[in-house]
Amino acid sequence: MKKTILLFVISMSLIVQVSFSQSSNNNWKYFSNGEIITDIAEGNNDIWVGTTGGLVRINKQTLQETLINRTNSGILFNKITDIYVDQNNKLWVINNDANIVVYDGQNWNKFVIPIIDSLSRSEKSVTEIDEDSQGNMYFTTSKAGLIKYDGQTFIKYTEYMAPYVPSPIPISGGNGALCIDHADNIYFSILIGLGILKNDGSWFYRSTCDANYGLPAGNIMVLYEDNDSNMWAGSQFNGVVYPSFPGGEVSWRDDNGWHFVPDPNNMISEVRDITSDNAGNIYIATISNGLLKWDGSILSYVTKNDNSIASLNTTAVHSDQLGNLWIGTTKGLYRKNGNTVEKIITSNTDLLSNRCVNFYEQKNGTINLEFSYYLRRMFDNVIHKSYVVENSKIVEKEFSDSLIKNIHYEDSLGNLWGISGARLVKYSDTVQTIYNVPSSITPQPILFYSMTWDKVNNKFWFGAQKGLYSFKNNVWAYEGNFMNYGNATQVLSVYADSTGCLWAGSVLSGVASYKNGQWTSYNQSWAMYNRTISIIEEDREHNLWFVDLYDNAIGRYDGSSWEIFNEQNSPLTWHNFKNIAFDQDNKLYVAQEYTGVLVWDGNIWDTLNIDNSLVDELNTAVYFDKNNNMWLMGYGITVYNPQGVVLDLEEVNAVGSNGLFGGLYPNPTSDIANVMVNGFIGKVAVNIYDLQGKLVKSTNKYVNNNQTIKVSTIGLKQGVYILELNNMNETRSYKLIISR
Repeated sequence: MKKTILLFVISMSLIVQVSFSQSSNNNWKYFSNGEIITDIAEGNNDIWVGTTGGLVRINKQTLQETLINRTNSGILFNKITDIYVDQNNKLWVINNDANIVVYDGQNWNKFVIPIIDSLSRSEKSVTEIDEDSQGNMYFTTSKAGLIKYDGQTFIKYTEYMAPYVPSPIPISGGNGALCIDHADNIYFSILIGLGILKNDGSWFYRSTCDANYGLPAGNIMVLYEDNDSNMWAGSQFNGVVYPSFPGGEVSWRDDNGWHFVPDPNNMISEVRDITSDNAGNIYIATISNGLLKWDGSILSYVTKNDNSIASLNTTAVHSDQLGNLWIGTTKGLYRKNGNTVEKIITSNTDLLSNRCVNFYEQKNGTINLEFSYYLRRMFDNVIHKSYVVENSKIVEKEFSDSLIKNIHYEDSLGNLWGISGARLVKYSDTVQTIYNVPSSITPQPILFYSMTWDKVNNKFWFGAQKGLYSFKNNVWAYEGNFMNYGNATQVLSVYADSTGCLWAGSVLSGVASYKNGQWTSYNQSWAMYNRTISIIEEDREHNLWFVDLYDNAIGRYDGSSWEIFNEQNSPLTWHNFKNIAFDQDNKLYVAQEYTGVLVWDGNIWDTLNIDNSLVDELNTAVYFDKNNNMWLMGYGITVYNPQGVVLDLEEVNAVGSNGLFGGLYPNPTSDIANVMVNGFIGKVAVNIYDLQGKLVKSTNKYVNNNQTIKVSTIGLKQGVYILELNNMNETRSYKLIISR
């Protein structure tokens, strides 16, 4: 296996398991990028592949792949960090957000470790799993130590004493690498070191700071035992003095001690995985330099010069019993057999990543999604791409350059407007027009945090690092600091309401309104003085909502009074707010990172999380489109509608002619939809049904040859309906979307 105690704490608690049934229906759709491979494991009949967008099951004989995620199985999460197949062919799946599930071939079971379950997510996060010859399971954790489970009892090791070490050594702070050898000695990584729990119960420690020990320098990322019972260790850096250097080292231990793999050409970069084939060759998965092979004397590149493999960022590798070499990268999974390389499908979209950073729906129902992708090092550039939904698929939308497509507004001509850094950008088809703030405007904004369209005053407002800015008729203006405070210049959020009043949220100075050049503070009335307001939204009843980013509160203002929600009177948790949204019934939805989505119906709070719904464990945002589909942004995109997800824009927007009845337009519509009737004189029955089949509106229209029927939707709620036209000889049905 690869990867990452003064007192023994013994618990007699039994394993807690909750079964989840198969869940796959038209109420849910899931889109993910499964190209980033995190781990590979082999079962009796299958190769299992973990990705950041779900799990992939590949039959070893037929190579048929099955994509598994939250919406089509009982798995609890989409981002997978480690997988393990035990002696009973059960699959253990974990992510680094403190979740474990076990698949027994039929059911998915949630696995809970009671002795650490009360700890915080960051403390109890399980990093890797392995098993000894007796079937005991071992788990490394981020901060809770090493856990042993024998099927009935849990034992936790938090620190230990080792020979020649004067003080206890904590079992935490490493990268969670864990490997149990053939003799049941347990190897695990700790911060700048390697710990060993020997099969006789004694402990051993070696530091990776001393090259005389032969261990790879830096943090040990991988531990692996080969077919000859040699233990291998791979590190992230080739020295702790220069931890930012993207290098690594690999060592192996035999009966004569630890030995370095010679690397005179610095071929070994960050090590992510190690495996061996039946011939005894060692394969080393690295970031930047791809897959390497060590045959005992020569270190060589395997994939660096292979154009059939799209990425040199190799994250996982496994050699199966049939002689196939499975290679996981940040751009997909590959099977290599001899000189033949085949890419295996692990994704149901071509998304750049699973990190959706913006959602905007146009008036015609087109949904624009923006994704970003961070490269390996934090100082590298961020890549952005935009996508649209077409025929229930997410496809890339082409723009003329790689500016951030942070769309906030659509004008009457169909142009889309967004911000990029401190620039305003207009998108018209594939043409972009950039409006820079002129140098004569001081101070320069440096960075726009937010923007809003003021339909009363016909202008854009921008919240920025240096205060408040506006743009009208191609003219920029600086409106001043927040509340004209000399030491509170940052405007984090802006929103223009239906009266032409601008609302602004500040960094550490609360919320205020701005109208006719005058500021009005609401700090005292909201009791929110010195708060940071990151989000301002308006619900369907025109109440304003304000989200405090740091102090765990949401305020609702109805124009005269405030209502405050916080930890004392709601399930809101600290420092996890991502965004808020409202459905067609005006229910409030609050996306909280790692803790689910909170729902408030005006009286009662409810929680959607991995234990009671298909919400992912990471929720970066929640949105509702005109069809009342709920879009959940996490590791991938989950779309939910209790009446059935409708994404087929090409179908519902068809305007062509098919026989007697032509296409329906506009669709979506707010009041009137039109259908051309060709070559008929007489009565046409017009019926509108909801998605449960209930007739909600019926009328008769009389047409004279080629004439357009106007269908009124006044009196119907927003949503999706079935429009049926019938003249006794021909019937045609349409999906009718009402949006206001």
